[in-house]
Amino acid sequence: MKRNTKQQSYISEAVSELHHPTAQAIYEYVKKKCPSVSKGTIYRVLASLVQEGKINQIQIANGADFYDWNCMPHHHLVCETCGTICDIPADKIKTFHNDQECADMYIRTHRILFFGQCATCYAQTKKELSERGDVQDSERTTQENDTGLSFVSNNT
Repeated sequence: MKRNTKQQSYISEAVSELHHPTAQAIYEYVKKKCPSVSKGTIYRVLASLVQEGKINQIQIANGADFYDWNCMPHHHLVCETCGTICDIPADKIKTFHNDQECADMYIRTHRILFFGQCATCYAQTKKELSERGDVQDSERTTQENDTGLSFVSNNT
């Protein structure tokens, strides 16, 4: 059985308190409480927590990994404006189920990343476009697809 050190407790606390933090954000959080902590310790403990299934690692191509305390099935949206990562409940998306056969494959698990704008940035964009008159309401439509998510497109 692994022992739970003070540093591990602080790292777990950081992942649960911060919203989808990077290892750097976790390091900065823990450093305030435990000045002697090293980045190596942060990375080792994070890897251990991921391996034990206590946290999820969100890997972004060409970017820093993020960590998530919520281990329930769900997906993420990465805001291309502010960089925020938002949770999307798994039941909002029709997809493969874990432990399912599909064609000649076996799916053990899956993760889906969406890229777009978070609610805050999207509202700001809509407001700015409306104020400039760039997009009229009649040109903007919301399309509901079979996943239950709404996608907005411009009719041009």
